[in-house]
Amino acid sequence: MSNQRIVNFSYFVGTLTLFYVLGKLLYQFWGHFGFRDTYLIGEMGYPWVISAVVTAITLFIVLRSEKVNPFLVEVVAELREVTWPTWQEVVSHTRVVILTVIVIALILGAFDVLWAKMSKFLLNPTL
Repeated sequence: MSNQRIVNFSYFVGTLTLFYVLGKLLYQFWGHFGFRDTYLIGEMGYPWVISAVVTAITLFIVLRSEKVNPFLVEVVAELREVTWPTWQEVVSHTRVVILTVIVIALILGAFDVLWAKMSKFLLNPTL
């Protein structure tokens, strides 16, 4: 698949994502402030129409930009040159990270218990 096709696909996915997320946010905003929801196009009310217009304007601006498309094509080209780790390396590194987090959590937990006991003793030595 060519780099430009990947960029075009990312435009498509980004557009759908922006439309959906913005529509949901506007729908929540619309309901929160008690605006009456009038259906304009089928089941789409004002929030979804506003979301569609904002998404279309955003896509138009991005597609007309002379800097965005070449930049994204270069990003895809650079990502093709990355040496990705094998599955065994990913599993191995994940195990190391999980083990390190557990050890650090145990050490911090021990310090917390010790600090709590010392604080309790210093603040109330009769116990």
